[in-house]
Amino acid sequence: MLGIFNEIGIRITNGGFKSHLAVFFISLALGIIILRLVFSKLLKIIAAKTKISYPLLQQTFKGIP
Repeated sequence: MLGIFNEIGIRITNGGFKSHLAVFFISLALGIIILRLVFSKLLKIIAAKTKISYPLLQQTFKGIP
């Protein structure tokens, strides 16, 4: 199983995929989705511990670049 991941990693870094740019965009999109999920979970935990409403926290952090 690890051999398969190593081979895929080598192909991505060396451009072994004919569509390596598509693989890059797919992994970039997945990374963004995962980060959004993690930060939403963190905001929910913060909202529960500080007793501040979740929508207010979302609105506060939305403007931060």
